Order: sequence, then C-alpha cells, then structure tokens
Amino acid sequence: MASLYIHDIDEPLAQTYLKASKEEQLKITRIVEEAITRCMQTPHSLAPFEGQILQKGSQTPFQPFKAVKMKGKGPSALEMVIQGRESV
Repeated sequence: MASLYIHDIDEPLAQTYLKASKEEQLKITRIVEEAITRCMQTPHSLAPFEGQILQKGSQTPFQPFKAVKMKGKGPSALEMVIQGRESV
C-alpha cells in the first residue's frame, strides 16, 4: 500500500486521527483516497477557463509565457529561449 504525505495536516488533526477508532480511521482513509483518485482522473487544463488568473498576492492579471525552440538535446535552463509575454 502506498503512503500519502499531506503537508497541510497539523498536529491537532493528526492526533484526532490517531485517537479515532480503527473503523473511523478506515472511513477517513477511504474518503481521502477517493478524493485523490477523483483529482487524478480530472483533466487539469487552463484552456476552458475564461476568466483572468491573478498573480499570487496581487490583483495583477497573470500574463502566461511560453517556451519556444530549445537548442540541442536535453536543454538546460540557460538554453531555453522565452518568448515575450506580450505576444501571447
């Protein structure tokens, strides 16, 4: 069985889980596993999103950029050519 690590679980929540009965722990485990399965089966794409995406911590709209032709095989970060945001 795979292990799941969720970094947002705090100590009080972990203690509540550990103090729960085995039946309650199994129920919580099933709920988390189902949520992860649904999330993994859902296509994650920004294409159908019609609104504006805001930059984290501001009201400035995010202007996506795209990487264009890269030189050589297995390019490093220095070899990547980034097209300007205004042309998107």
